[in-house]
Amino acid sequence: MDYSNNIQVSLKDLAQSSGDRTKTMNALRGLKRALSSEKQVIQEGKSSFDLFISHSDAVNNSIAAALLEVASSNDVEACRETSASILCESVSTLVMLNSSCQKSDANMLAVEQQLSCVVEFYEEFCSVFDLRFSSKRDGLFVESSEEIRFVLIQIAHNLAQLLGTLSWSGIHDSLAVLPTAATSTLCRSVANALLRDPYPELKREGCTLIKCLCKYASKSVRMQAESLLAPLASGKIKYQGGSQMTREEAEASRKSSLLCHRHAKTRAIAIETGLSVLECSIYSTQEDLRDADGSSDDIGNDGDLYRTPLHAKPGSSGAIQMIETQVIPAWEECMFDRVASVRKTLVQAAGKLAVRLLQTQKYNLQCATSDPPLIFTRLLVILLMGASDGVNDVQHISLDQLTKLSKLWSKGDGNDALNYIIPAFFPHIVEVLIQNATDWKVDERCKALESLGTALKMLSSWFGSKDASSQIICSREDLTKIISTLCICSQDDESAVEMAACNCAQKLSGNNELASFSANITLERLRSDGRKSSGYSTPEHVSATLLILSNIMMILPEENSSWIDLDVLNEVSAVLSDRTVLDLADHFSVMSALSDAVKALVEGCPEEHFDQSSGDERFTVNILRSSLQLLGCPADFDLEEDVLDIINLFSSALLVGEIQNDGEEILLEVPLLSCHFRELLTSITNNLGSDDVWVDKDPNLLAFEALLRFSGGNTVCQHLDMVEPILRRHLSDGMSEESSIDHGVKMKMLGLVESAISGSSDQSKDIQPFAAKLIENVIIPNLAWRAGGIAAGIRKLALACLFSLLRRTGQYPDCLFQTAPRLLPVLRTNIDDSDSSTRQLVCLCLAFIFQAIPGALGEDAVHQLYPSLIKCLDDNSDEVRVIVCGTLAAFLKASPSKSFHGTAIDVIVEQLLVHMDDPDKAIQKAVFDALVVTLSIDCGVVIKQTERAKLSHRSSKLCDELLSRAREIAQGNP
Repeated sequence: MDYSNNIQVSLKDLAQSSGDRTKTMNALRGLKRALSSEKQVIQEGKSSFDLFISHSDAVNNSIAAALLEVASSNDVEACRETSASILCESVSTLVMLNSSCQKSDANMLAVEQQLSCVVEFYEEFCSVFDLRFSSKRDGLFVESSEEIRFVLIQIAHNLAQLLGTLSWSGIHDSLAVLPTAATSTLCRSVANALLRDPYPELKREGCTLIKCLCKYASKSVRMQAESLLAPLASGKIKYQGGSQMTREEAEASRKSSLLCHRHAKTRAIAIETGLSVLECSIYSTQEDLRDADGSSDDIGNDGDLYRTPLHAKPGSSGAIQMIETQVIPAWEECMFDRVASVRKTLVQAAGKLAVRLLQTQKYNLQCATSDPPLIFTRLLVILLMGASDGVNDVQHISLDQLTKLSKLWSKGDGNDALNYIIPAFFPHIVEVLIQNATDWKVDERCKALESLGTALKMLSSWFGSKDASSQIICSREDLTKIISTLCICSQDDESAVEMAACNCAQKLSGNNELASFSANITLERLRSDGRKSSGYSTPEHVSATLLILSNIMMILPEENSSWIDLDVLNEVSAVLSDRTVLDLADHFSVMSALSDAVKALVEGCPEEHFDQSSGDERFTVNILRSSLQLLGCPADFDLEEDVLDIINLFSSALLVGEIQNDGEEILLEVPLLSCHFRELLTSITNNLGSDDVWVDKDPNLLAFEALLRFSGGNTVCQHLDMVEPILRRHLSDGMSEESSIDHGVKMKMLGLVESAISGSSDQSKDIQPFAAKLIENVIIPNLAWRAGGIAAGIRKLALACLFSLLRRTGQYPDCLFQTAPRLLPVLRTNIDDSDSSTRQLVCLCLAFIFQAIPGALGEDAVHQLYPSLIKCLDDNSDEVRVIVCGTLAAFLKASPSKSFHGTAIDVIVEQLLVHMDDPDKAIQKAVFDALVVTLSIDCGVVIKQTERAKLSHRSSKLCDELLSRAREIAQGNP
């Protein structure tokens, strides 16, 4: 059939335009009108090929060829664009009509006769396409108009679709695919366009063209897989087989790919297109493999067709190498895309590709789980990343894909098919995720840990299934690697990574067997021998291991029971109370992690294990020992409140009374510590040699301090038989220059003595047997005067201890009769201390002593003491002056009257009368009471000096009252 007259005229005008823009545009418009008028003829079933492709001798005389020549060579952009648009519309019409026409022998014969012209035009078009998309010296495309480049890609898509849909049954095999050489050229050109063209719509249309070529020209796509995958993933056209790019090169290459495009729609279609190319690259038939490699020598007899190219050496299969080193890593990067639809597309693609691999490779269990391809393993990792995604749609699709893989792997056996695939490849998944968990990017580390947690959760559900014993692959080596990685990540500078590591560790407790296995590995890292052999002896390693152990022991909300049995309880508590852990008490990170571990152990232990009727209380003592170490930590650690809550919870479980608090922070009493005081003290001191002493900040000293402080005064006094020797060892050498004991230790010890004695009951008789020892060995050595502020502080603490002790032992004077000869001279030397509070304590202690030994003081002692006491009446502290008046009153009763006769009583009365005229009413009253006592010693001296002093006093009231009492006594009427 010849062209219509209008078409022939338009073609003639177009051929004679000779570059004239106006003539060319007029001819193109005429041709477009003529073609539109002929459209009805085509729709009525006439031959579309006769209309579009001439039966003339040369293709150049056809409409398509004429339009293509203008679109490719005309200098005027408008002419090129109009010509390309007409050609695109015409081919699109053919595609639509071809898909709707009936397939019959008649039109099949017509197609076969005319198809050669279509193929010839397609080959010519591919050459033109390659030319227009090639680069000039300035780096720009030969075709400068992005609109025309877009239309050219549409034409290529329509032509490929037209030739592909013409592959009817019954037509020669050559019609089954597009021309290989021309299509390969087209693939290279499209790859270049996708990589370099800045126009987003053009990139997306190019992806659509590639997907069409994957459908109808899979062989050509497979041959150009490297070129096509580069813009879709790696951004690098030429892959250097076997070589490794630097991080900077890889990053720059990746950013030029479509997966890094700013439009989410473009990134999503790039993933879909990449999947299509990858599916073409996976050989599914022996013929495909023979065609691709040229031979089938490497094909196994078992049909494992894909195994040879997959495991080929670098350079022998560029596409496969590129998949492993660039495409899959690029896909993994996309799992961090901020748009959920892109991640959703990616997990769908990863699942489909993994299914294709399983269907193609025909793995058997032994070969797949012992040496699985890296591609397949990393696809599983991508699905695990999706299963841990924060968007539900991405999660569900990932789990659906894993379920499909599991069913394919298990051949549909089992009700919970999701559990099959991950355990089977678990060791290899672990290798990939552990490597990712050490990546330099924070998001990468977090996602790897989240994915590992998802895998562990699936692994936990696998345990206990009927097939677990025969197929599960979870070795000690795997768990050791996991725990080591979690320990490292738990110390990460980023809190998000630390939290992800802890959450991952919690997934290890999902199954009793897995949790117990993991806990044993963790405990080995904490034991002294394990730490030395494995190099985990630093505080950072210990705190990290404790943190992971606490999360393993933690009961998750979805769990109903704990895996911790009595043996585990004893074993874990023993490690937590071992000195290798407790000796790191000065490291906050270790103590904080230890607190978490103790809490997790107490909360996770079933209540039946707290039944102590069996008599095995090892875990109780161990937990309390760890708690004491925590209570002894510095205040800035801020652990005390949490630890007391743990002990309270523990006490409730053991049916022991809760912590008693009388409203003052320092007066806390923990009944559970009282019940196990002796065992705990033995545990604290078992490494203290007969001649050893603690240094300041010694962990055992901190625990000893916490034990005495939180057990309560009554408990400490009840066990003075154990406590007193420790106190004596650290305090008996006093303030001598030869003392090797740290002053800080002395102050802590004296503080403990004072708090224990003051915190005991007034009716307690437990102190009496040890009172003399405490005074002789603990208090007196530390009252000796030494220069310096530290020495002054120690003296004051020793006086506070003595004061508290005298308040409770005054009713038992035997110890004071025994210790007074050494005690009184030391107290006399401290009455001149520069600290007024120290002078107050000295006066109070002397008063207690004098009251406890009435009439027992010798004359020599009287003459040694009274000058110092009288001197205190002139003290610059009114509190000291008031207190010393009471001390003088007790002093005057502590010795027979004759011991005071003479100078002593004269001086005492004289000085008291002077201070009775003090403006302070309180001092006047205190002095008057002391003078009343002197009346029983020498009434005449009092009367004589009072009458003399009365003349100088501002008020004679007190003098008159004193004289009245003195005269009554002198007259025998007291």
